[in-house]
Amino acid sequence: MRAPSRLLSLVGVLGLSLALAACASAPQASGASQSPSPAASADAAPSPSPTPTAEPEPDAIVVSSAGIALERADETEWATYDDPDAVVQLVTGATGSAPEYTHEEHWGAETGYDFGPRDLYEWAGFSVSVNGERASVAVDAAATGGIGIRTDAGVAVGSDREVVVAAGAWDEWDSDGDGAADYLGLDPLEVPGTTSLTRPDAVGILYVLLVMDGDVVRQIQAPGNDFSDL
Repeated sequence: MRAPSRLLSLVGVLGLSLALAACASAPQASGASQSPSPAASADAAPSPSPTPTAEPEPDAIVVSSAGIALERADETEWATYDDPDAVVQLVTGATGSAPEYTHEEHWGAETGYDFGPRDLYEWAGFSVSVNGERASVAVDAAATGGIGIRTDAGVAVGSDREVVVAAGAWDEWDSDGDGAADYLGLDPLEVPGTTSLTRPDAVGILYVLLVMDGDVVRQIQAPGNDFSDL
């Protein structure tokens, strides 16, 4: 038989009363904390992590087809090969030391070619040659005077062939015929008014010349070109 609705209401009120009484009689734990439960704390927004600070690039002398640059974290100083004094001053300032100076009246005569007078400025691993009104550089180390030396593409003395090719270098000359070029070109720069001697009907270029020792860069020279006989 279905229980009258009034009886069901009384039963519900009685049950609620007993439950309230039980809660009132239950002892409180000594020193109970009013702080949120662990579950509530876990929902709180985490504090933001500190943003990593990028390490500044180290200072470097950068060799290109047009000239050399001294790149620092906050500035770049530039000198072109047609301003030899600026090239020498840049390297002197970068290394903090004066170069060894040599004057040759008949540069190259020992090889059968006389290129005329030359002024040579040398630091450890780096030299500037001034013949006429233009300078050229030769790099034999990855650093000089505590400052790194590299090309604009990141190639340095000691870089392997894989890195050089990935930087865009091309084969210039395989001197021993073993199938691996001993001289590679990098960083081409067209020179209007010139004609390439190796690429028919093409404008001549200046470039950075990489001298290889096996599969490792032994020396960096600049500027090389493909429009002069010598």
